[in-house]
Amino acid sequence: MNFTTTPPTLESSDETAMTQAALEAADHRAANLNSLALTQAALAEQLPGWNTDLEWVYARDGALTVLRDGHWWTDCSVPRRAGQAMLKSLEAKGTVACYLYPAHPAHVKTVLQQTPHDHALVVIWPDLDFARIAMGCCDFADEISRGRLWFAVGQDWPRQLAEIFDQQPGLSTPQIFVRTSTLNEEYAAEMVPAAQHVFSQLGEKRAAAAQWAAQSWVKRHPVEKVCVLARSQFRLWENDALDLANLLRETSTNTVITIDLDDPRQASTLHLAQTAGQCDALLMVNAGRADISVPFADALPVITWITIPRIPACLAARDALLLLHASWRDLAIQAGWSQDRIMIVGRPPQPTHTRPKDLAPSIAIIADTAPLNPKADFEYSSHQLLWEMIGEELSRDPFALGHDVNDYLSNRMQRMGISEEGVDRPRFIDALIVPAWQQGLARAALNAGLHLRLHGKGWDNIPDLAASSSGEITNQHELDQAIAASSALIHVWPVAVPHQIESLGRPVSNPLGRKRGGFIEDLRRLVTAPTSSKPADPRSSVLTWDIIQHLTK
Repeated sequence: MNFTTTPPTLESSDETAMTQAALEAADHRAANLNSLALTQAALAEQLPGWNTDLEWVYARDGALTVLRDGHWWTDCSVPRRAGQAMLKSLEAKGTVACYLYPAHPAHVKTVLQQTPHDHALVVIWPDLDFARIAMGCCDFADEISRGRLWFAVGQDWPRQLAEIFDQQPGLSTPQIFVRTSTLNEEYAAEMVPAAQHVFSQLGEKRAAAAQWAAQSWVKRHPVEKVCVLARSQFRLWENDALDLANLLRETSTNTVITIDLDDPRQASTLHLAQTAGQCDALLMVNAGRADISVPFADALPVITWITIPRIPACLAARDALLLLHASWRDLAIQAGWSQDRIMIVGRPPQPTHTRPKDLAPSIAIIADTAPLNPKADFEYSSHQLLWEMIGEELSRDPFALGHDVNDYLSNRMQRMGISEEGVDRPRFIDALIVPAWQQGLARAALNAGLHLRLHGKGWDNIPDLAASSSGEITNQHELDQAIAASSALIHVWPVAVPHQIESLGRPVSNPLGRKRGGFIEDLRRLVTAPTSSKPADPRSSVLTWDIIQHLTK
């Protein structure tokens, strides 16, 4: 069924005097119902039509709402602001949440905006007429069509709630309830136990199904069907799994099934167990058997491609490890991997980017960063002092980092007499050392008078670097443009391993372990050097089906 944008009839002698608010409400209603027809068809049939005494207006905060008998619907003239205030401390626990009787559709929009795009929300509205009006208040069409928004409405909402998850086995069971102070305590006392009963029964049924799918797997060879865990949404420099899946599809007639972790309809344990259980091997990037929630039989080979020097433990004899860098082989052996389960595998070939000849020479940093948090809320004051000292030092002198980020952190801990016990190394490295080093390098290049452009998220929030920011890169086209406009690139990841930027046809400067003078001199030389791609590591090859067959025997 197609729902048109024909506006509702108002109690007015002049039906052509339709307000802009009413026209927008009709558009929202049509868009929402058309999307619902694809995801919850039965519900879409229930929701058309609303009372004809509605007066559509814009609330005092610009949100679309209605007046009924001269009173604000839901008794609130600022529903958007109210929702933002009540939900400002919302924490996204789990990939799916259940919202109990939102007081206004604008509150639902607030939750969707505050949670990641791979999270979903199930909304319960026991009042069917309320839900009908809600369809006109906000445009949810995109969130509905992408599986981020689901509804259980009317008095039989528990049945609809169970039906949603029965029909969407890939949608994870909600781990939190969202409720605000506007929810009547009597309603809450009835709704929470009813929803928990649905989720409890669902959990038991799904756990049994997942266990059976995971443990019933038997050894298969040759491998003709591979399941790849990947993400479809663009993430700067983090699309390795999707690139691998595409490479395998392009180079063979064998089957590649991708579980899209950005689609909440594919994120459940049950979906992973059933989908991977139908394949001959499971392929992941930077994660191992211990990182997945499904207890697969050891016979199912889990193949892990490692692009960062963090090696998962070897837990099953048929599991295999693909390393981006040969120097990590010793780390892998220390983690329990045998030589015959390890192979060096490089990245798929990258496209080249032609630079327009009329552009002035420029250098680029293409990376996301984040402003440094001076107060990191540590349990021990000595850890806070260490945090502040490192942030100040690397922001001012990034070349103090030396050759190894872990050695640098150990050295600064020793200087301050801090033992290893209780120190969160990943937090210090990822949230402090890396961004401080990146920002210090940017300052060094700018202070030397070089023409530097900063591409990526976070740079515009750093006062002394914002003027050089070109904004966040949100898709592949924007990344291609940033590369094409650059004469040279700076490698801003403090690990001595290959990176994609080294194969994009631009000269690259890696400042790790260098002195300030040599780094600046190198940049001045590279900015006028001819473009070239770094040759692949001769010890590595790209992933092929032959490699998969060899490792899964």
